Amino acid sequence: MSLPYSVMYVSLLLGVLVDAAKLPSIVVSNVSHPHGTSLASLSAAVKEVEEKGNWWVKLGDNVYYTPAAADSLSKNVADYYHAMGLHSALTDDLKQRRVGGTGKHHIFHIPGGPQALPSIPSHGDRRHAISALTQLKAGTVLTLSFPTYVKSISYVSSFTEKQQSKEKSTVSVITEDLVMSYLRALTSLRSSGSDVTTRSASDPAASVVASKYLKTQFQGMGYTVCEHRFEYDGVPLSNIIAYVPGAKGGPPVVVGAHYDSRPFTGLAPGAEDNGSGVAALLAMAHAFKAQKVSPARPVMFVGFEAEEQGCIGSERFVEGLTSGDIPAECRPQETTSSFLQGRHARAAGTSAIIMDEIGWLKPGTGTPMVNLESHDWTKEVMEHLAQSSATHNGNKLRVEHSSNPFGSDHMSFLNRGLQAVLTINSFDEDYPNYHQSTDTISNVNGTMLMMIAKMNMGALVRLAGMA
Repeated sequence: MSLPYSVMYVSLLLGVLVDAAKLPSIVVSNVSHPHGTSLASLSAAVKEVEEKGNWWVKLGDNVYYTPAAADSLSKNVADYYHAMGLHSALTDDLKQRRVGGTGKHHIFHIPGGPQALPSIPSHGDRRHAISALTQLKAGTVLTLSFPTYVKSISYVSSFTEKQQSKEKSTVSVITEDLVMSYLRALTSLRSSGSDVTTRSASDPAASVVASKYLKTQFQGMGYTVCEHRFEYDGVPLSNIIAYVPGAKGGPPVVVGAHYDSRPFTGLAPGAEDNGSGVAALLAMAHAFKAQKVSPARPVMFVGFEAEEQGCIGSERFVEGLTSGDIPAECRPQETTSSFLQGRHARAAGTSAIIMDEIGWLKPGTGTPMVNLESHDWTKEVMEHLAQSSATHNGNKLRVEHSSNPFGSDHMSFLNRGLQAVLTINSFDEDYPNYHQSTDTISNVNGTMLMMIAKMNMGALVRLAGMA
């Protein structure tokens, strides 16, 4: 296509990147226009592109548009897809197909659709997985930062005044001292005779010590506790489950966090990833029992193993609920039939709150921020989380939302149509000590960790109900 003069001028002025391997684009953030550069009134240059019959897609400050007829790229906007994830997660094929994007946002040219790709890295850790590929449409607007979660103004607690008081007293049990005491213990675990702190699932001895610690803690609180055993790469592993039957039965509310750490060998204290999530899990379980909450629905506190190998523990857990191979004493009676409904299980009400990396506050950001990462159809769980934070944290914790989930244990639920939300500190991809021996407790902000645990605690109580 031949660009209008004004577009050519703006392109030269602002440095448009146009070549055979990339979609042509215009930087619009600083283009002068009497009505600004909002979606409602795009710059004159971009409007001129649109008036010529060309489609456009906005990502951050860049507006990508129809490639020239002589270009090797398709002129059909439906041949382009968006996904989120770090560059380290992209396969060689995806790298070759990447025609636009910035940071962890990518635009791919896939004329044959996702089925044409040999593989999509949807499983694995946060830096080796990407979100689902979303087909672009003309006029799609993609923002680089996550928006603040907008709470429903019609939300009303179903609890009586007495039940609301019970929720508040339960949440108040969770203190910074409590969560940090669990984190100190977790980051000090080492196998017998070893001076190396690790919870790596690749180290059988360390795995036994870590799973035993969780089991002992849950038992000491008075829970029915089960080891959900499985194998991966010939190594025996286990998810640790603390179970509370629901007075009214029904599908369970699952609260989960993976307890394994990285690096796979050597020192691996895993304070942020994911000692922070497990510390919150234990603090929540402690508060739940300490206040003698009697839930209407079954509750399962679960420590997942082998998340770092590709969400193996949570995958086996969800499969176990389906097949019934979770130990009977820790298995909700109605769960199997609910799961056997396949995609209809979404309506069956199974809910999961997953915690992974919830303790790092990026320097210079000021207000602590938590991201509710999930598909938008998990609105019920997200709403309870956001409303709970408003009740118990006020405006001290900013709650954001990303609708492009990937790379943690929530995917094992979401991929089966089950409502699950990952709670994770914002800017997780910027954490400099990720999967390193330097992922120590000094990097964890105790106040932030406490606030996220409080948010999740209130949401758990609301989802489970009270008998």
